Amino acid sequence: MHIGLRLKGFLGGLFVALASVAASAQQREADRPAAAVSDPWKADARHPPTEDGRGALEALFASLAAQGERVAGFVERRHSALFRQPVEQRGTLRFVPPALLERDLTSPRREHVRIDGEQVTVRTWGEDGKTQTHRLALAAQPQLAALADALRAILAGDFAALERRFAVRLTQPPPRWRVELAPRDEPTPAASIRLAGAAGEVERIEILEASGDRIEILLTPRR
Repeated sequence: MHIGLRLKGFLGGLFVALASVAASAQQREADRPAAAVSDPWKADARHPPTEDGRGALEALFASLAAQGERVAGFVERRHSALFRQPVEQRGTLRFVPPALLERDLTSPRREHVRIDGEQVTVRTWGEDGKTQTHRLALAAQPQLAALADALRAILAGDFAALERRFAVRLTQPPPRWRVELAPRDEPTPAASIRLAGAAGEVERIEILEASGDRIEILLTPRR
């Protein structure tokens, strides 16, 4: 499988490769109504949205930067008209400032992706237990490079780097904060990105694609 497609899956991009893997399993599931869930992006009346305050955003991202190295369990779900139920992946995400990002996927298959600076390494495990390793320069995938840089900037609390690529808006102030990102002129696979968390922790990332597909990533810190 082309390494660029695997990288898209890692970064919440087009998920073309994932769709082909999961389609048969998804189609075997019987239709059933989705369970009712609360909207995590609904405004909290106790803490009304604020105007775009640069000072408030800089303070928030400073608290993110203070966390340093991060290790978190993740649940990643893709919502698409192609599937009756969301396609789910689970594993562990590790970030070491300023530029090392690793994703160890444990379900539904084993896969390890490492982005260290501009170098990407993808290691996969086959059903026979054999492994394959692929490497490429991040610059070979310009749109995905933009999204990778954005994700690293979020986890590093690098507000200046993030602002170069996105218009950043604080929609809910701390303690239960929310932030919306809208890409500037440079194209990315995302039409918009929403973040939610508490204090210096990022707990949820939602990526909306131009196609209408939506990827949500739930993060649980591990110390």
